Amino acid sequence: MALIIGGNKLGDQDKRTSATLPNQITSGPRKIYIEPTTDCNLSCRTCMRNTWEEPGGTMTMETFYKVLDGLKAFDSIETVAIWGIGEPLTHPNITEIIAAVKALGLKTELITNAMVMKEDLAQKIIDAGLDKMIVSVDSASPNQLSEIRKGATLKGILKNVKKLNQLKALQKKHNPELGIEFTVMKSNVGELKNLRPLALAMEAHYIIVTNVLPYAEEHKDEILYSMSATNLRGPRSKYNPEILLPKIDLHKDIMSDLGKISFEALSLGPNAAINPNYNGVCPFVERGSLAFAWNGDVSPCVPLMHTYSCYILGREKTFKKKSFGNIHQETPKEIWEKAIHKKFRENVLEEGFSPCIECGGCDMTESNEEDCFGNVHPTCGDCLWAKGVIQCP
Repeated sequence: MALIIGGNKLGDQDKRTSATLPNQITSGPRKIYIEPTTDCNLSCRTCMRNTWEEPGGTMTMETFYKVLDGLKAFDSIETVAIWGIGEPLTHPNITEIIAAVKALGLKTELITNAMVMKEDLAQKIIDAGLDKMIVSVDSASPNQLSEIRKGATLKGILKNVKKLNQLKALQKKHNPELGIEFTVMKSNVGELKNLRPLALAMEAHYIIVTNVLPYAEEHKDEILYSMSATNLRGPRSKYNPEILLPKIDLHKDIMSDLGKISFEALSLGPNAAINPNYNGVCPFVERGSLAFAWNGDVSPCVPLMHTYSCYILGREKTFKKKSFGNIHQETPKEIWEKAIHKKFRENVLEEGFSPCIECGGCDMTESNEEDCFGNVHPTCGDCLWAKGVIQCP
């Protein structure tokens, strides 16, 4: 069982140049995000839906099949993530969506709260061929989980997941592989120690721990990265020496001593690790992503699919959505190959945006419409995903 925590790789942090950029600028996308719906059966207190002003909706099957047909123009796509802001399992045709993607020979993954996954739906999910299911569980304490994820119960989650596992075992099937996603904050950080027993009970193969992004002012002091967020991409210097560690036994006494030389999280046990996929660059653009919102709008990443307000290190900020096109007017390939879209990907990979988090903020950080380097919407200097502070599967 692997435990993945946010963080940065130690090593050479020299700024990339256009000559060394990955081919995600010109090659096709590798990962696709499809948002089935923004509707949800829960009212989680940390959810974007509590503070945004966008009208929500559910993707029609006409829109879905336009997306799917458009994806056939790429031979680079590996995975389709079927989730967005809402609960994907509330979409009336969710298993048809999974099966249609699988029919293209692509891997599928889905994030769910698991509360609506009764036996009949669980069987249909298995039949559809879903490869990976990540269950959101923000506490192993029944009372605390119900308080954070209003409408959910730990008993209900465990019951539904147990039935899914029983059906898989009876049919000698291994998929969907299960994982847990845990959003950590000050009020539930004590629950980290209970994640391994919970994962064992759910037969989960891995645990993803991510930080909270406060959408409401009442949660802005819940963050656990007020210092580390500003240090993740800083160059090594006499003021910020880089620590290069060898492989080492992670005994408690050794970890205690190691922890004294760095603010950064090193490990939580023998199977814990800094996320090996993080290297200080936008995880969405670097792996080549396209995100399709429920209405067919096409964004470069999940964080830019919608307009919302949140708090970055205590500063209120409005992130305005960015769509490079809509599936009802253009094909995914046309949208991917637009000069303005290519330029955006290049700027992200070159880290060409002003480093707002390191700077501390100014009037321009109140939104992502402009930064002090002269970049215009969308600017990415305050992106916590690029910092490795927040991570998605």
